[in-house]
Amino acid sequence: MTIVGNADMPDRKPHRGTEITFLPSAKFFTNTEFDFARIEHRLRGLASLNASVTIVLTDNRGVQKQEIVLRI
Repeated sequence: MTIVGNADMPDRKPHRGTEITFLPSAKFFTNTEFDFARIEHRLRGLASLNASVTIVLTDNRGVQKQEIVLRI
């Protein structure tokens, strides 16, 4: 892990977080296509179990990028 900068603090409270980027390798996965709606649904369920969590799901495939921000 490396420090990449300070988190935004609009409410003067320190924010912490982790960024995870997942790029599947065809060497290990037979199917590397994902259903964005299915992943969004699953993350909404997980976010509802964790108070004060923000999850940003970004789909960088294709021409039009899609981003969903889940805040609970």
